[in-house]
Amino acid sequence: MPKVYDFTHMLWNKIKRDPSAWAHTSYISKDDIVVFVVGPTGSGKSWFTKAATKSDLVRVSRDSHPFTGEVQAIRCELNEEAKTKLQEGVKSIIFVDTPSFLTGYDHPDANKEIRRWLSRTEYQPRSVGVIYMHRVETDPAHEPMRNHLKEFAGIIPQIGDGHLPQRAHIVISYDKTSSNISESKITERRSKLCTEMASLGKFRWQPSIHQRLFQGEPEVAWKAVEELFSD
Repeated sequence: MPKVYDFTHMLWNKIKRDPSAWAHTSYISKDDIVVFVVGPTGSGKSWFTKAATKSDLVRVSRDSHPFTGEVQAIRCELNEEAKTKLQEGVKSIIFVDTPSFLTGYDHPDANKEIRRWLSRTEYQPRSVGVIYMHRVETDPAHEPMRNHLKEFAGIIPQIGDGHLPQRAHIVISYDKTSSNISESKITERRSKLCTEMASLGKFRWQPSIHQRLFQGEPEVAWKAVEELFSD
């Protein structure tokens, strides 16, 4: 049985037995890993967060208009066996679903909302990483990844150098219910993302890309998280 399925199954068992295993959170300790989910409007940030956490608290929209107006931070507590799959001493993963930057709309103001959340949150995580979502139907040239990550990096330094994310793992989303795209076009979009990914190393990021398309599967979401924090 694949490693990631074991991990996901263990987490689901924990949530099923104890509904308090996931909840909105404003306290992040040295026993926690933080995953910021970042990307353009409609890229699948909330969809990914909902799949990973299996939480009905996460609101999801397929509309291209900005839907996530505030930070949604969901805690997933891990059981003893699941903890061994990540870093030693980790008890929980906090998924932070963020509003989109560079939307062209006055509301929501992602910079303001993320700063507000940080100011209200006790924040001392063990490790921090970024899942960058990109919708496969969108040409990467129209939504440059570096622009969104630059906006995000401009906010995070206020919380201290010890907790700055450096890893950015790209996940490509594809909602077959709303569009149909050819394999050749998917390959082309992936290639463009890989080209842009290579340039991110000039800045602060250590980029990587998940090989499977995310289509709402929790096991794909968790595999991406596992890769994000792998050595």
